[in-house]
Amino acid sequence: MEGLKVSLIQELLDIGIDEMKKESRQCMIREQMVDPLLGYVVERLKPYIIGSVVAIVTLFVLLLFLIYLILTAEL
Repeated sequence: MEGLKVSLIQELLDIGIDEMKKESRQCMIREQMVDPLLGYVVERLKPYIIGSVVAIVTLFVLLLFLIYLILTAEL
């Protein structure tokens, strides 16, 4: 009985893997699952990415300004 379960599960997995290898299935999975998921994740992360970029640019400009002040104060 146990061997039959393992054999059945293995056969079902093989069938599933064969189906996933088909180009039409890969295209369907990409269009219906992967692309919407990535779009959702990007939309949710976009404010954090923009905020991080703005903070880094602001810090870089501040750093350049401080270097300028230090160099001009010594002269």
